[in-house]
Amino acid sequence: MHRHLLPLFLTALAVAQAPRTIRHTAEIDATPAELFALWTTTAGVRIVFPGADATIEGMVGGAFTVKFAPHIDPDGQALGTAGCKILELEQDRRLVFQWKGRPDFPVMNVEPLPTAVTLTFAALADDRCRLELAHGGFGHGKEWDAGFAYFDKAWRGVLDALIERHARQPVPSPEILALKRTTAFVVRLQPGPKWVEGKGPGEQPKILNHFLYMMRLAKDGRLLAGGACGETDGLGILLVPDRATAERLMAADPAVLAGVFVPKIEAWQTVLPDDLAAYRRR
Repeated sequence: MHRHLLPLFLTALAVAQAPRTIRHTAEIDATPAELFALWTTTAGVRIVFPGADATIEGMVGGAFTVKFAPHIDPDGQALGTAGCKILELEQDRRLVFQWKGRPDFPVMNVEPLPTAVTLTFAALADDRCRLELAHGGFGHGKEWDAGFAYFDKAWRGVLDALIERHARQPVPSPEILALKRTTAFVVRLQPGPKWVEGKGPGEQPKILNHFLYMMRLAKDGRLLAGGACGETDGLGILLVPDRATAERLMAADPAVLAGVFVPKIEAWQTVLPDDLAAYRRR
């Protein structure tokens, strides 16, 4: 290679191999302080990522754990950011935290974690904020390209959702953000193939066994409440760690085993009137 071309070649090579950064901006109808509170509190991050759980310690070195599928991965190890920390924090101005990729992007999950997200909050007129997001540290190659494309689209979606949300309603007050949240599971027991038509719930086969089984769950602290709902259905609230446990418990109900009831299970994220997890300790 000609000696005059070598510096140009080395410069081009260095640029090609330099880490890449995803960048997005959004102008949002909220103050920097309000948005900063969303990203630096557990309750706030649950709003930023609807349906997720979180553990956020709003200080340098504190946890920044988002649990995207809490019912199947309650610690956020596989489908979340378990192990990520806050690297920098400047009140109402700047926040930097580590980030992990999905399980199919393993290059993003090696230690030390290679990527981090920087949020910059700048005040605009009329109590609005310009939020700048930079997710840096992406390398090169097929797997890195897939991760870059995924998070480029994902972060744009997060910011667009914040724009839409704040255009519809104000940021919740600190009192609302501070409310504890517990995931419970609501079970609706509906007539199954062996339900005897013309007879009430108390006359159905295996109903006594069902009642004794539910009493045992209540005594163990896994059933908060249960009883009849309407003319045929039953309703129960299970306090268990995940959907799989709720499904397993209801599958073992004698009336379900007998085909008298069919269970329908839905997750229920509670915020009022109290943290239901406390009932497990009673």
